[in-house]
Amino acid sequence: MSATESASLRQQMTDRYLGTEEAAAYLGHSIVQFRALLKAGKIPPPVRIGPRKLLWRQSLLAEFALALEIEQGVIPPNAA
Repeated sequence: MSATESASLRQQMTDRYLGTEEAAAYLGHSIVQFRALLKAGKIPPPVRIGPRKLLWRQSLLAEFALALEIEQGVIPPNAA
């Protein structure tokens, strides 16, 4: 295992996982809006825990939010 793979695995193991309600709130959306984004494939994919439970890695949601702010011009690309 390379150092990069090892660091990525450590990040996944220590990352906080958010349920649907928490993930929606983290991104500033209602649950309905969040589910619409999920259905449209616009947010990072969840980790499925059982037949009905979905969890999102907080670090991936943070990266997604930053990329969205850069795309919308809220944050200049070189400032991120």
